[in-house]
Amino acid sequence: KKTSNSNLDIHCMKQSEEDLLTNTSSRIVTRFVLSWKLGETTKGVWLADKTLQVLAEEEFTEWQRWSLDMFSWSLDISRVSCRRLGFLCLVQACVLYTSVCLAADSTYPISRKVDLLIGTGGEGFGVGSDPPGVQIPFGALRLSPDTSLDNIVIAPNHFGGYHHSDNEIRCFSHTHMVGPGVQDFGNIGVMVTRQISMETVTNYGYRSKFSHGNESPQPGYYQVYLEAPQITARLTSCGSHAGIHHYSSNTNNTDPIFILFDPTHSLTKGACNGSSVNIQYNNDFETAYVTGVMTNAGSLTRRNGKGVLIYFAASVQASTIEYGIWNSSGVFKGLNASEAAGSAANGGFLVTNQSEVQVKIGISFVDEEQALLNLKAQVGQQDFVDCQLATQNIWEDALSKVLITGRDEDTEIKFYTALYHSMMAPTNYTEVDGAYRGMDDMIQHSQPTSRAAYSDMSIWDIHRTQISLLAWLRRDVMADILTSLENMMYQGGDLPRWPIANVYAGCMIGNHAYQILLDGLVKNFTDFNVSAVYNLMKEEATSPRPHNGRSDLFNYITRGYCIGGFKNSSVSKTLAYAFDDWAVSEFARHLGEAADMEVFRNRSKNYRNLWDSSRKLMCARDGAGELQCPLDPELNDWIFHSTDYTEGNAEQWKWFVPHDVPGLVELFGGGEEFAKNLDEFMERSHLHPVNLLPNPYYWAGNEPDILAPHLFNFANRSDLTQKHVRWLVDNKYTTKPDGLPGNDDYGTLSAWYVWSALGFYPLTGTPLYIVGSPSISNATITINIGDNRRTTVSIVAHDNSKENIYVRKATINGKEINARSGFIHHEDLTDPTGVDIEFWMAAQPPAGF
Repeated sequence: KKTSNSNLDIHCMKQSEEDLLTNTSSRIVTRFVLSWKLGETTKGVWLADKTLQVLAEEEFTEWQRWSLDMFSWSLDISRVSCRRLGFLCLVQACVLYTSVCLAADSTYPISRKVDLLIGTGGEGFGVGSDPPGVQIPFGALRLSPDTSLDNIVIAPNHFGGYHHSDNEIRCFSHTHMVGPGVQDFGNIGVMVTRQISMETVTNYGYRSKFSHGNESPQPGYYQVYLEAPQITARLTSCGSHAGIHHYSSNTNNTDPIFILFDPTHSLTKGACNGSSVNIQYNNDFETAYVTGVMTNAGSLTRRNGKGVLIYFAASVQASTIEYGIWNSSGVFKGLNASEAAGSAANGGFLVTNQSEVQVKIGISFVDEEQALLNLKAQVGQQDFVDCQLATQNIWEDALSKVLITGRDEDTEIKFYTALYHSMMAPTNYTEVDGAYRGMDDMIQHSQPTSRAAYSDMSIWDIHRTQISLLAWLRRDVMADILTSLENMMYQGGDLPRWPIANVYAGCMIGNHAYQILLDGLVKNFTDFNVSAVYNLMKEEATSPRPHNGRSDLFNYITRGYCIGGFKNSSVSKTLAYAFDDWAVSEFARHLGEAADMEVFRNRSKNYRNLWDSSRKLMCARDGAGELQCPLDPELNDWIFHSTDYTEGNAEQWKWFVPHDVPGLVELFGGGEEFAKNLDEFMERSHLHPVNLLPNPYYWAGNEPDILAPHLFNFANRSDLTQKHVRWLVDNKYTTKPDGLPGNDDYGTLSAWYVWSALGFYPLTGTPLYIVGSPSISNATITINIGDNRRTTVSIVAHDNSKENIYVRKATINGKEINARSGFIHHEDLTDPTGVDIEFWMAAQPPAGF
């Protein structure tokens, strides 16, 4: 097969990337293969030598050993002049394929179980909105394709920038939200074409068709073939704020490659509130430097009144390069922004005759100098493959802290994809020298007690599932999240309810940052000032504050409820405020503030003021104190206009008393009636299998009732928890692009799946976990429990199968767990001597239910 030395796109090369060894030596093999594929022939030969040195000491089958001998022989010959002996290079590569592909496993056995196209599809309220591009865990740079369908962009399908039904890539941008339900970010667009004109740079004329058959998204690596310019694009990240694009012509197309930088690009239409771009070319080093800035005022980032500044700095090393800019007056080749006629540059471009080119780029939320610093520190002299392997190693290490065996392959794919999505956010905004932009819009520097400044917290969502997962699996990240919330309090005056970058987005109701801080408190995190946080929480709960999320606070305090009838989410607000008041009371209890504890504990019972015992609903109360229940409690009319419920209906919100579930059970008249009503609620949700519209009963794709299927344990009916949780795990989560039941909301739905698959689920703000029905067969989990101590959690589900959904018996460290209620304590789950959890599964619940 004909090929060029710079582009060995043959089957054996593709297989070498996908099917590599699991040991250290194979990573050198990987490096060799990818170096050769990307044209680094000299480096490839050197790495081949290193590969043989390491492989010589390892044990292989006879066939593998033979292939290695052949590999060594071909290397000796092609070392003479590989560039002239193309055929021998090809032989060498194919022999390498033999040695690699005969190996037993992959270099990244866990990462390869992640399918990044899950959560990129769906329609309406069932869109997952997860971007499939590249980043490190919690990285600020999320380099991912932004797509369209014949240049049509339906906003709800593109909150994450990418939708699986699309057939075009508009460009690759460097910032993205994670599974959101609103449009923002998608900044600093980069794209390649074969020519440039005003038509090219207008209305995404530079976009290109693509197909999923020529697309490969993986943790730390994204590849796609762009059909219009006949160019293969590869993306990888190099740290929290930097990445590399690699573009190569793998056809006989010899036309120049135009690299376009479009700082005006944003996912929110009209979000660019100004931009600039500047290009400099260094002839001595044959390197172009492109810098710029844009002000992004998206749906959330504009809520500070001006938007967020995003800077970038890119370097492109290529010979015979030209450059230019475009603006509203035209396209100007050979000119920089200061030399062009008309307004400032809207975008810039570089032109090269090389068949392959790398774009190294750093971003910053501080300034242009910081973007250059991030580029230099996180990329530097590294090439694409260096960064790719480093990022893939980071992901493999993060994911392999949880080693599971699923009931089947799909279970493992769903699990590891969900675990990956759970670690995409929140965002680490600390740049290479510790700088970040604070909530006061001033440049701050991370202190030793806070290694990272986190933001982009969808707090209304993540406090229910994802935060507890990080507190258990990633104690280092949770510690920094807590201090980040505290620092926001000092900088901006309030605790945030939905921070994005350095903006108080003010999204949703209540302030469930209290729950995140309480979760840290009860799980023995000592990284934040508990007294200072409590004092502000108390103030926010008793008097109006700019960002406290408590409108109608006076009526809530004096009447015990927010006044309804004005379609102002009064029911949801009252329930949310009661939940938050419980958190304040728990802080007061911890600090020995008995009087305050009593006040806020009593206020946390305000949910009772909304209960209609005849209809078994939480209903609004008007100014006269009369209950105003909706005629149709299943109606999701909130889609069309404001109601007394936020993102849900009366049927869904009646279950939202997470801080006092026993009290809610009492309102229903006891456990039997509670379980009966909840079981009907869950069963009726099965009648609405499509995620296009919100389910009128249990809605797996949103947060208000996300805890509901686990509540049966409080009524001593854990068998019903097991029944419904297992049904949701098997039916609402799939391996398809629409495999999430709704917006992932910064990993909230994904974390729900992780917990449910493991067999227990956190009760936010408490040390308790509710036992469910594990869908895995076994797991070995390594966690950090503080003070540089680690422990191992072993989970075994005996006789687990699709039919055996009930827990006949369960133990933790030999102690039997109550079969009817089923709870695990955080201390047991973090025992420094090790944790052994065993489930014995059966097709029928044990006797007595």
